[in-house]
Amino acid sequence: MWIEHYNELADIEKERFASVCAFLLSKSFLTREVYENKSKIGKINADYRFVERYLDIFEGYFKIMGYRVLNNEMFGFIYLENDYGYNRMRLDKLTTLILFTLRTIYDEEKEKNATSNVVYLNVGSLIFKLLDINVVSKKPTIKEMSYSLRLLINHNVITKIEGSIEDSACLIAIMPTILEVVSNEKINAIYDMVFGESDKAKASIEIEEDLEVFNL
Repeated sequence: MWIEHYNELADIEKERFASVCAFLLSKSFLTREVYENKSKIGKINADYRFVERYLDIFEGYFKIMGYRVLNNEMFGFIYLENDYGYNRMRLDKLTTLILFTLRTIYDEEKEKNATSNVVYLNVGSLIFKLLDINVVSKKPTIKEMSYSLRLLINHNVITKIEGSIEDSACLIAIMPTILEVVSNEKINAIYDMVFGESDKAKASIEIEEDLEVFNL
């Protein structure tokens, strides 16, 4: 039983277990590598390895709350999925379009460099791409962009590498978690929304989130 395995943990491991659980509930994704500077070299995430090591405990604990612990080993990220659909939120239209554009950029760059699971770009390039593929008719304001980008940073969809998020030169990394947030099915739904091919398509998309009210 997972509870027996948990009770065998040292106190420091139990503290880490609690911390990682809280992180998963609030940040949506736990990635295998973390990127913290412009060297663009990923550092192994010890918390990711901790979950792998004690996966049975995490699975047992979260199962009580109706969650499944899922691990995308190919792209290196762990996340939760709720059987009752509670860990979801609706995003505003601009954030949805930014997600669509980030997934588009990610796919294009991965075709050029299949060895890396992250894609780098600056905020200015993202804005240019939004306009270039005609998902927005006018340039979003810095305030609008920064709100959306902070939201995606908070959920580990992108990572800020260098600079201020309000600066067009700010370097960000698109994490492989974009593949889960914007699945192929969701890409089609957003495409229909943008180009008006489906009455069912909505200006929103679902993203993993904590059960509590979301706060930046």
